Amino acid sequence: MQAEIWDINPELAASWQDFSDAKFHCADGFSGVPSILDRSNPGLLLIDPPYLDAKDIALAKDLLLKAEEAGWIVLWWYMSGLEIVPQVDFIKCELEFCRAGMEGGKWKGAAVALAGADDRLVEFLRGQAEKLLIALQNDL
Repeated sequence: MQAEIWDINPELAASWQDFSDAKFHCADGFSGVPSILDRSNPGLLLIDPPYLDAKDIALAKDLLLKAEEAGWIVLWWYMSGLEIVPQVDFIKCELEFCRAGMEGGKWKGAAVALAGADDRLVEFLRGQAEKLLIALQNDL
């Protein structure tokens, strides 16, 4: 497995230096990731925007659409309860923190928008989310 990671934080870059299978790009992922989308072997793309600017949502949605069109499986991570919540017509897997007996501060929960996956992967992810929720509830 090989990973390519984009982030503008140099401290984060230093934390990845010991992972030989991870190539860290100390740069903005919105501008860097498109360069790998036309590879012959699509993979998995995780989008975790900083949500520092309202335009981050539009950039993330554009990146998701481009990656899906290129045959990639895409997971777009976001916190529910943000003032700016992604409005996408994709499969969403959501976890409400209170349902899991967790406190999320200003966030109601976490969610992942999924694109480019077949039904088997979707069902697998939903099953894993349910197992996680049950495990968390049993630990209370």
